[in-house]
Amino acid sequence: MKRRISIELYEECDNVNYYTFRFLDENDNEFDKFFGKYDGDAEFERDFNIILGWLDKIGEDGADVAHFRPEGGSLKALPVNGGKLRLYCFRVSDCIVVLGNGGNKKTRTYQEDPLLNKFVSDLNEVGRSLWNRFKGKGTASIYNCKLLGNLEFEIETEKLKDDEEE
Repeated sequence: MKRRISIELYEECDNVNYYTFRFLDENDNEFDKFFGKYDGDAEFERDFNIILGWLDKIGEDGADVAHFRPEGGSLKALPVNGGKLRLYCFRVSDCIVVLGNGGNKKTRTYQEDPLLNKFVSDLNEVGRSLWNRFKGKGTASIYNCKLLGNLEFEIETEKLKDDEEE
């Protein structure tokens, strides 16, 4: 099914601007959903704090590819090594990162977990649509590490069964 999303500035740091996306029929953006799930959860406190530490480091140093776990192309994850939690991101440039959602990685690959696979699929759709807007359609651009233009569009997504959502 198609759903409308909006890419929104989340936080401006010294060397990176963090964006996230929100389904327009929902109140919370994808990163806030992740944050809300794991902030204060004792089981994941260590992993959650490691991810927040990486976000701080990337904000200060820039979005060097070495700061991320490679997941294929511009799709990245945090943390770089180990841990139970994954936060999925889309690295647009050295100074722009789109934060997605994530969760407890209980399988060998995210593709084996329906919820993580959905988060990655949605983020890939957002990234693919954004690149199309930069190149072919020219309805979005980057200027001074900011995303400009039409950042509201539809992506193809799947609705998970209620029992798969956390």
